[in-house]
Amino acid sequence: MRKLTPFWQLIETLAGRTAVMGQWHDSLGDALSVVRPLLQPIEQKACSYPDPRPHGHWLKVVRHRDGSIVAVAEDDWQFRIELSPKDTVLYRLDIRGLRRLIARALSLQPCEDACDPDAITIRLGDWEAGPGQVYPVHLTMATDRRRFIGEVQRLLLASASKIILLTPAKRHWTGEVTDLLAGRAALAPLDDILLVEEGNWQATGTWASCLAFFRQMAMPETLVIAPPPFEFRKDGRGWILRYDGVMKPSGELKGFWYIRYLLMHQGEDVFVIQMLADITGDKRFLAASNAGQVMGPREKQDCARKLAKLEADLEDAIKAGNAVIEKEVRAEKEALVAAVLSAHGFGGRGRKMSDDYNRAYKSVHKCITDAYWALGEDPPSLVAHLRTFINTGVTMSYKPDKWVDWST
Repeated sequence: MRKLTPFWQLIETLAGRTAVMGQWHDSLGDALSVVRPLLQPIEQKACSYPDPRPHGHWLKVVRHRDGSIVAVAEDDWQFRIELSPKDTVLYRLDIRGLRRLIARALSLQPCEDACDPDAITIRLGDWEAGPGQVYPVHLTMATDRRRFIGEVQRLLLASASKIILLTPAKRHWTGEVTDLLAGRAALAPLDDILLVEEGNWQATGTWASCLAFFRQMAMPETLVIAPPPFEFRKDGRGWILRYDGVMKPSGELKGFWYIRYLLMHQGEDVFVIQMLADITGDKRFLAASNAGQVMGPREKQDCARKLAKLEADLEDAIKAGNAVIEKEVRAEKEALVAAVLSAHGFGGRGRKMSDDYNRAYKSVHKCITDAYWALGEDPPSLVAHLRTFINTGVTMSYKPDKWVDWST
């Protein structure tokens, strides 16, 4: 069995879900053989072509009167690639065919409505939980975060019942989205719930877990479905903590709020001041960061890795011709560079923490450490997991070696 990670990631960045075969091939690699039946040629011809050079931009396609076709770099007319008419054919993803494959693999009642090839959100079908208990399943393929959040809001307003919302990958998942969907929808990435074996698309065990979670949310009176295996959530005056199916009810501890925040921002680098401002709702905490952020060696390495990822995202956005994503990534890159610069004083020497920032950092660090001690080793492996993958440096983060679907 194989995952189609490159395909799902491309769908969340490719404007119009249309590209020349060269770009499909370069982006998908071996996965192209699985996706190829879903790619349909269109009459429109490409006016740009992917630059094969490292960090190259798009090349301009020039058609000469003698019938020859070349792709040239506008900043270097000496660089050119000879193309055939076949190379400039644009292929669009067959959304109707994709909908049919996904619905069959997930055992949905397929939707037979007309399918707009340019639609951001499509209805895949319905999941029948029981007699007379049918719930819609939607797929949202937004290529920018703002559009994605807008689609989520639109779906929630338009739906009379609870829904299941699927996305290609998790590019646009944020705490804001999970808060919007809380109690109203289940969210899952196709990258985790679908596999392909010998050309057959199949659901994974993660899809069964998603349906179990949705059933419990939509029909709590049934009480027949096991809870999600990973939970870290507030429950009345206490907390429900569950790791790999083992649960430990616990009382109130301030450190749990900080740990939960990091779990909700999985894979992100978080500044302590920002975390305090978000948790408390008191933006005055941000004033403590006026003296500039601080960075240790590990934080610098994290920033370097994040900057490299942003460079790659920017290159993908430029290749895809997606001006919205390009603008967003550039802004994020500029903010990261500004943060790095603010962490250094004259001559490149690292800044010292401001007194307010230092006190805030020490307080949060101590609260998280106290939470570890309070939990002990029950549930088994929970504390070990948190200690291993939560970084409590000046910038904090939760970066497990594989994605963990926490219910928060």
